[in-house]
Order: sequence, then structure tokens, then C-alpha cells
Amino acid sequence: MNNSMRPFALIAPRPGTLLARLPEAQREELLFQGRTGWVPAGQCLFRAGDPLTHVLVILRGVVKLKMVTADGDEVLAGVRVVGDVLGDAEALSGTTAHHTFAFAGTAGVEVRTIGREVFNRQMQLMPAEATGYLAEQVHNNLWHHLMTRRSTRARLALLLYDLAVRHGQPAPAGGRVIDLGLTRTELGSAIGASRVSVDRVLTAMTAMGLITTGYREITIIDLSGLAQAAALEP
Repeated sequence: MNNSMRPFALIAPRPGTLLARLPEAQREELLFQGRTGWVPAGQCLFRAGDPLTHVLVILRGVVKLKMVTADGDEVLAGVRVVGDVLGDAEALSGTTAHHTFAFAGTAGVEVRTIGREVFNRQMQLMPAEATGYLAEQVHNNLWHHLMTRRSTRARLALLLYDLAVRHGQPAPAGGRVIDLGLTRTELGSAIGASRVSVDRVLTAMTAMGLITTGYREITIIDLSGLAQAAALEP
């Protein structure tokens, strides 16, 4: 990590992230407390069980969160983008250790390291944002568990819908592009399905006119149709 500074006014946090919720003055005050560093692609930022001494604010790039199951399998537990804060929910809820592993995405990631106590003190000055954000994180965890009760098709549709709404970018020809560098194996691990099952469902969704696929990216053509596919089965 180095102490280089970025013009924080130029950072464009993704909608729904913690930084996007903060007024610009409070956002810059929070970021001013830390130090900036670059993490190469694939490098681990922290591991499950590591002491939570600081949080990491994503300034550029994508971070993949992963967990290890009781059987020893590594599964995708989520993705975080510009404006997200790694370790935020744990810090705000009083947890003392990380619950997941975090890895820099395919293009590397730039982060701002802020001490846990400093982060909590700053968030106490803006309790509405902190409370609302923490509640959303809890909701997301509950949603993750509910996914295990759906069919492979419905689980994948729900995952793609969530990724498109949260992290998708407008596509030139319409729809939303999910360009997070996720492999089909990682998509499968997130919903408890094999790569073969994911391939089969994506092929079916393409034939239905819901999506198109490219190298490590998926374009959602019919978002409402995808939502219906996610809701077809309990």
C-alpha cells in the first residue's frame, strides 16, 4: 500500500453502494482518513478468520468474495464494485473477524484502507446511512440462503437479475451488461450448480431471447422476462 492520493471528487461509486449513499462532503471526509493502494489481479485482500482491523473502500475494479463450504469446496459468495466497502457490515455490527475470502478481479483493484475504529467513528456521524446500509446487507445474506430453495433455472435467473440491477451497465443496443469477469464455474458455485448445468440454462435463456453471452460477460436483453423466470418456481 502507498500513501498516494486520488482526487476523490472524480470517483463515481456505483448506485446502491455505501459511498453512493453519502453526501459528497461526507464521502470525501471518509476517504481522506485512509491510504490508497493497488492490488494485482487474483491477489487475496483478506481471508476468512483474519482479524478485522480495517475496511477497504473499492476505488477501481471488482472484488470477488468467496467462501469454503463444509466439504472444502470454494464458492462465489458475491461481488463488490466501486463504492463498496469490504468489511463494512462486520465493522458496523461489531464482528471481530472476516467471514469470507476476498480476491481482486481480473483487472486488479484499487482500494482505500481505513482503520476500523476510524470508519466506525465516521459512520456514527451519519447514522441513517449506516443503519440503512447494514439492514440491506442483512437482507442480502437472507436472500443468499433463500436461493438454495429454488431450481437451478430459477436460482441462476435470480442471480443474473440481481447482478444486472446492482452492477449492470447500459448496453448500446438496449438491456444491461454484466461485465464483472465472472466465469461460468463461479456463477455455478454461487448457486450450487455445476458448470454443465449453468451452460445448459444459459443456452435455454439465450433461445428464449432473455440474454446474450460473451467472454465473461452476459447481456440481459429482457429484464422483466428474467424476473419472471426467477419467480416461476418456489
